[in-house]
Amino acid sequence: MLHGEHVVATGDTTTPDQLRAVRRPREHTLGHRNLCHDSPFAPRGAVVHRFGSGPIRFGHPTLVNDLGRKLTRRKLFPSGTTLPAVTTVSDARGPLSAEAAHAATLAIQRCLLDYCRGIDRCDADLVASVYHPDATDDHGSFVGPGVEFARLATEKLRRHAISTTHFCNPPHIVFTSTTSAEVETQVLAWHRCRDDEGEYLEKFCGRYFDRFECRDGDWRIAHRALTHDWDAIERVVNAFPPGRFTASPRRQENS
Repeated sequence: MLHGEHVVATGDTTTPDQLRAVRRPREHTLGHRNLCHDSPFAPRGAVVHRFGSGPIRFGHPTLVNDLGRKLTRRKLFPSGTTLPAVTTVSDARGPLSAEAAHAATLAIQRCLLDYCRGIDRCDADLVASVYHPDATDDHGSFVGPGVEFARLATEKLRRHAISTTHFCNPPHIVFTSTTSAEVETQVLAWHRCRDDEGEYLEKFCGRYFDRFECRDGDWRIAHRALTHDWDAIERVVNAFPPGRFTASPRRQENS
């Protein structure tokens, strides 16, 4: 069989015009020989379309998994397999009405943005404002009241880092009651620091697992736990000369 040749199941009623409709030029394949242009994660042999009774396959009819065992695509994804249903709007909002869930989501997102803004500005008051007064925070190296974390974290970053950038991805929110929500948010952080060898970046990726509670109509964090995905240090060579841009503000410095 030639590389890239279509293999059609016996008894298939596919017409030449239909074959041409799904045929993919060889030059559109990606760098890895087992990847298809339209589906970069699907090895050759994946069913890409169906006409009549038989599947049309590209290239090699089998794939090899990490253990070296040959598995057909049909065994991995049998015909008629039902994929998990997409979460509906009503599932996402839980016991809340659509209007209440929308307002709560905006409040939670604003809270997460205020946290990042407060950390990067070293503004302890703004960071503390995202927590309820009795909230707790588990950052690994720190476990204690959220308002205390706000003070210690901003003081440390002011001393340790020249500047920081914290970015939170859109949160995954599950409303568990009309006044509580479990929220998972991926966070990326860059700390620009300096040592005897010059400047470097501390890079961190992790996830915030927050329990938000609405008290007196105010959504804030009742408990936060930070988990770690990866981290790295990268030496920095500045792309622009000093003073070309105005430095981003920090509270009580250049704000």
